[in-house]
Amino acid sequence: MNQFTQDLMMNMEQSSSRTLGCRFPKGGFTLTEVMVVITIIAIITGIAIPNFLTWLANARLRDAAQDLVSDFQFAKSEAIRRNKNVVLRPDTKVCVPGIPSPGGGYAIFADDGSGGGVARDNIQNGTEPLLKQINMPQGAAVCANSFATGYTGYTPNGRPIGLLGGTVTMQNDKGRTRVVTLSIAGGVSLD
Repeated sequence: MNQFTQDLMMNMEQSSSRTLGCRFPKGGFTLTEVMVVITIIAIITGIAIPNFLTWLANARLRDAAQDLVSDFQFAKSEAIRRNKNVVLRPDTKVCVPGIPSPGGGYAIFADDGSGGGVARDNIQNGTEPLLKQINMPQGAAVCANSFATGYTGYTPNGRPIGLLGGTVTMQNDKGRTRVVTLSIAGGVSLD
């Protein structure tokens, strides 16, 4: 063997002995550093998730209440367009703060007397058309309404049935409520 071959062999042995003992290259993270980062992530997650869930429940309630306001406007426009009474009948449930609400919802129908129904009796009978059937999203419910008859709606001139105003109260499973108000002039507002 010549000198060159001997030097090459010696360098290869030294090089392989240095890398065999080291499984990872320099510059990695220690176990302690990784554990600290994991702990910080766990603390931040523990704080953020409950706040996110509350925000989500409130957003669902807000969206459901805004949809109800829009559906009041829809009922008003349909009453004028059809020249017939259009009734909005809430399906209320008993709500207790902190307990997941059971749902409920509301139906909108044209009280036009079609198919043997009785017009302007504010009851869906015969084949009076159902315009919308709305069920509350998960965690939200229609809890109460203050309409004397338990329902409301619009006459063909855009005024509330019986010229009576009232409110519909909605609640989420976090105990937050939203109130939709119908004025005696037919305007709708959200608290």
